Amino acid sequence: MVVIAPSPSPQSAAPVVGWDSEAFVVCGADRADLRERSLALAADVERHPGAPLAEIAARLAADLQPGGVRLAVVASSPTDLVAKLRRGADRVADPKCKQVRDTNGLYFFETPLATQGTLALLFPGEGAQYPGMLADLCGVFPEVEDAFSWCDRLAAESGRASLRAVLHPAPEDKAAAEIELRQLGPSIFGVLLADLAITRVLQNLQLPVSAVAGHSAGELAALLAAGAMDSTAMIGPSLIETTDLMQRLEDEAGGDVALLAVGAGRAAVEEVAANVARGGVVVAMDNCPHQSVAVGPTHLVAAVEAALLERGLVCERLPFRRPYHTPLFEPWMPQFRELFARIPFSAPHTPIYSCSTGRPFPPDPAAIRDLAVNHWVSPVEFTRMIETMYADGVRIFVEAGPRGNLSAFAEDVLRGRPCAVIPANVFRKSGPTQVNHMVAQLAAHHVPLNLAHLYAGRVADAGASGGRESPGELAAPHTGGLTSPARQDLPDPVMDGYFSVMEQFLDVQREVVEAFFTGHAANGHISVLPEFFPEPDTRHPTPDSAVEGLPFCFLGDAVQFEAGREAVFRRTLDLHEDLYVDDHTLGGRGVSRTDPRQNGLPVLPMTFSLEAMASAASALVPGKVVIALRDVRLFRWVPYENEPTTFEVRVSVASVNAETGVVEVKANVRDLGNSFVADAANKPSSEATVVLADRFPEPPEPQPFVLSDEAPCDATVEELRRNMFHGPLFQMLRSLDRYGKEGIEGTLEVQPRDGWFRSNPNPRTVIDPVLVDAAMHILGAWHLEQPDWSGRILLPIGMKSLEFFGPLPEVGSRLLVRGYNEEETARQARNGVELFDTQGRPWFRLSGAGYWRFYLPFGDTNFFGPKDQYFLSSRVTEAEASAASRCYFLDPPLDLQQPALRASGVRVSMTPTEQAAFLKVRGTEAEKSDWFFSRLVAKDAARALWNKGHASGTFPADMESEVRGNVVLCRQRAEPTGEAFPLAKFAVAKGRVAAFAATAERFGVGLVLVKKGDAEDALRLDAARLAAADALGVPAAELTATTGATPGGILVAHAGKKLRVQTARHKDVVIGTTVCEVEPA
Repeated sequence: MVVIAPSPSPQSAAPVVGWDSEAFVVCGADRADLRERSLALAADVERHPGAPLAEIAARLAADLQPGGVRLAVVASSPTDLVAKLRRGADRVADPKCKQVRDTNGLYFFETPLATQGTLALLFPGEGAQYPGMLADLCGVFPEVEDAFSWCDRLAAESGRASLRAVLHPAPEDKAAAEIELRQLGPSIFGVLLADLAITRVLQNLQLPVSAVAGHSAGELAALLAAGAMDSTAMIGPSLIETTDLMQRLEDEAGGDVALLAVGAGRAAVEEVAANVARGGVVVAMDNCPHQSVAVGPTHLVAAVEAALLERGLVCERLPFRRPYHTPLFEPWMPQFRELFARIPFSAPHTPIYSCSTGRPFPPDPAAIRDLAVNHWVSPVEFTRMIETMYADGVRIFVEAGPRGNLSAFAEDVLRGRPCAVIPANVFRKSGPTQVNHMVAQLAAHHVPLNLAHLYAGRVADAGASGGRESPGELAAPHTGGLTSPARQDLPDPVMDGYFSVMEQFLDVQREVVEAFFTGHAANGHISVLPEFFPEPDTRHPTPDSAVEGLPFCFLGDAVQFEAGREAVFRRTLDLHEDLYVDDHTLGGRGVSRTDPRQNGLPVLPMTFSLEAMASAASALVPGKVVIALRDVRLFRWVPYENEPTTFEVRVSVASVNAETGVVEVKANVRDLGNSFVADAANKPSSEATVVLADRFPEPPEPQPFVLSDEAPCDATVEELRRNMFHGPLFQMLRSLDRYGKEGIEGTLEVQPRDGWFRSNPNPRTVIDPVLVDAAMHILGAWHLEQPDWSGRILLPIGMKSLEFFGPLPEVGSRLLVRGYNEEETARQARNGVELFDTQGRPWFRLSGAGYWRFYLPFGDTNFFGPKDQYFLSSRVTEAEASAASRCYFLDPPLDLQQPALRASGVRVSMTPTEQAAFLKVRGTEAEKSDWFFSRLVAKDAARALWNKGHASGTFPADMESEVRGNVVLCRQRAEPTGEAFPLAKFAVAKGRVAAFAATAERFGVGLVLVKKGDAEDALRLDAARLAAADALGVPAAELTATTGATPGGILVAHAGKKLRVQTARHKDVVIGTTVCEVEPA
């Protein structure tokens, strides 16, 4: 336990300028103890706000012991630390919380990965550079300053300007530095310099490294770090000589070759290439499931591109002529092989994985050299390499270089599996803060670290206790020089060789990698795969003060930011933090009497996507107001999951009107992967054009509102709420007044915003997404007034425009709202909304709002209705074999088989245990649907029969099922040992499901599809045999069936007796059921 002194220790050294945050690691024997210690520390900090944060962090580090459970916090102030400690304590106290991975600086892992596997370093290559990279680390880590000082000395000795002036330019030189960093020479040199500097920091932190790997040119860093490239004897051509050689090769390059960047993985591209080009087009780079580059003759690449575009994949032609990482580059290889022949290689002291084979390098030095040089004619197998490392036990990957590009690739490869991919440096955070985030995550995963290195020179006696925890049971693999903590003066042999190697290979894989990673060619700007990877290396690194702590409530951290041009923001979607989403649950609310908190699937409201895009545009173009969002398109749901996921907003300025001051910003929103929607990772979920101006336009005249067949509304506000899936936060409608063929009118009351987020009681919003969403509920009321409810479940797919004419209305304002029916077809509805301010003028106008009409059951069957009153499946009374039985049938609508809607169905009709079982189902989408719908229809049959003898209805989510074969036994979720529901059996045929519940000792159900031309009488006999076989447990082929005397009655002979089976034709199936009643002789 850390006890904070009332005043700073007089022995404390003055803090080094540049530390803008600290990493705090709290350890407890168990979760209860961890919570208590976190709250106690928060109370101590609150009592003594003047205590230096570095001293608190250092003392916590000194007390750290192996084992137990840990909460790691990154905080920049005492107030920030207290808030995060209390939030962390709250999360740890929740037994359902398995991990906390909040990029704002809060980390907890119930199952730390250091006990599950090993740690590896990943080294990036060219494309990771950015102006100012690691400049803020030079002042806090001497080893980083040493690396850049060595660069200065090297330049002075060669009579050239230091690259440091380009990497760390003065403000007035940033534009020129940006241009120079696009060239491959400074790119490779700078990135590998940064790789080495960060590696020195990791050495002094004493990471237990078990393996290393690099991407493309980053493989040089991996070879040097692992000792495989003995560079002390390496003396090669100068930088200028090498650049001249590579430029000559470029000038002499010819041939008809094209490069195509594709927004898909290797398998998809190779499948198309095999069919279209028959081996003439190959994949040169396989970075992750959503990025690859194909190379081949121009005419074949064109054919492959056309086929890929037909599949809806994003493609970008790269205007380069040299095919690195393919056999086509072989004519240029003699010069490379000559250069590599002069470099001594030796067996590595740490395993290295090859980006060419995806497997470890061989131990033989000659084989290592051959594999390294042939890297340039071999495809980049980054996906395979990460998969192999994971299979070999690596669970924690640390990117030992700038920016974090490889971390994004590796996360995409390993999505959904237990792993941690942690960049040591990112563009969006200061250097010291990202180091603290890295350290915090590693410590939370129980990786043994020398934390004392963080406080050297800042806290007196920081190293006295070592700050290094014993590795305990954790294996400590041999890492050679990688973990040597001693500071070394530069230059040294490794450094000399490191840069000698760099100087010889400055132009390796120039076009493919530079264009793919940076989005730029040497002679101009291109945009490569904007839908899948942000363009990195022309962005000015905006000071953190300009982008951190943005006041907008739904924006998050700036990943990339260039004021007035473009930006990328990321935010965590966290059920614990985002309270509003519990009031926006697809599938309904109040679905369990046992747990009133259980609702449908939490999904991001469309209006919060609009808020994110409007906020991002406002941050990109400050000083203006959002006056409209236009051409809004919604592609898919963004569901929330039990564990936090990442949400991203991308914005770029499309046009500027100098005369009017109006700016148009293109924006899109995406979630970076979820378990509900296959192949959704990193694809836009919505897009829009955001329009900003210096001031709001004057409110226009209201739209004409003349109603044909006008009448007072029959539906009430309460009825509307029961038939929607929105909770109290969104329930702003106060009256439904009048409606007609053209629309409907009512009033709403603007509600407070203090309940949207757990930690932000006063969120700043651009458009008030809850108010905009609530205003659109008036459209639901219009559909509720219609006599035909078929296809009246509507979910938004886009809108033409959403215009604003003034600042946000005051909380408590009572406003008039009107809904307009613009157009209606069998599959879509188009509507408009006007919300008026307190003066009767339009505040916002929504036009061309498109809604997709979902055809789900209604009447006695209602997907969105109260679950204890309605059923999803339909009763088939004519198929019931006795009065003490119930038969239900469902042909699941295609709409309900969509992954998100099916997931919402699971959430509202299954218990937590059943939900967990569903998530483990592996198979096709059809098999997942059969698993769910068979249980659901069986529950419907069982509870329908149960309800016959009980006064109140039963929620399917309160029925815990046990399935054996096709027999379903359900018990009360609240009383698992109490009275059971009647047994039910189900039969499935091509997705259709029939279920039969009965009180008889033996009973069965059969289901047969009706095909065109089939004789119904024969099908009834088949269904009867199947039902009897199900009841008796014998093969249907052993039974004979004849038509009985009653309608639908069939007699099935068995063991000298005739059993009664009831059959019925229902839609395109015949159902048979039996309770094994014997026909009298």
